[in-house]
Amino acid sequence: MHRLLAMFMLGLMLVPLALAQELRYDIYEFKLKYGSVLVLNEKIFSEPANLSTVIPIPKDARGVLVTINLEPVDLESREEGQHKLLIINKTRVERIRLSYITELQPPHEFLMTLQSLYQTETLQASLSLAPEAVLDIPFVKAGGSMYPKPNAIDKDARSTIYIWEQHNLKQGDELSLYVKFRQKTNLFLGAVLIALFLVILGFYLYYLRGQRRERRHGK
Repeated sequence: MHRLLAMFMLGLMLVPLALAQELRYDIYEFKLKYGSVLVLNEKIFSEPANLSTVIPIPKDARGVLVTINLEPVDLESREEGQHKLLIINKTRVERIRLSYITELQPPHEFLMTLQSLYQTETLQASLSLAPEAVLDIPFVKAGGSMYPKPNAIDKDARSTIYIWEQHNLKQGDELSLYVKFRQKTNLFLGAVLIALFLVILGFYLYYLRGQRRERRHGK
């Protein structure tokens, strides 16, 4: 879990080096599967902003894509500790989007602290598990493996989506998320293996019975 603890500044937690700005929306999506998470973040400013900023992301992040005002951009970067810092020097920024994939350590646990570095009208975070994954302890049970309790739960064709939402955040406010999950037991594969075992056992017993008959006839 150490790597995720080091991800306090993960996502688009912009480090402001110039004038303070205000966000209308700060939207995160986390798509979990065993061993990794796809992170998507969009920040929408209340007014066009002039930014001189760095974006910390995990050093192992792959598939990194950044768009500013809906246009893909190539950003200079430098490494610092466990993070890679993407450098932004742009004027009249209305929205920033970031996406990447990073590893989970341990592979079945997700821990994230989202910190508001600007005044933010609405912070929304959604988290979905891959179809082959489930919560380690069902959400309906006390002491379940998700904290805090989501504001809403939705579903699509493939997975359950957990949603958290906060409003009127001040600079420095935080939202911490924790999820522990596991891979589903493949009941179909288990049933097939049991059936195969029973078939093999049946043939073996039939073979033994035939051997006994041959011995009797031989006598």
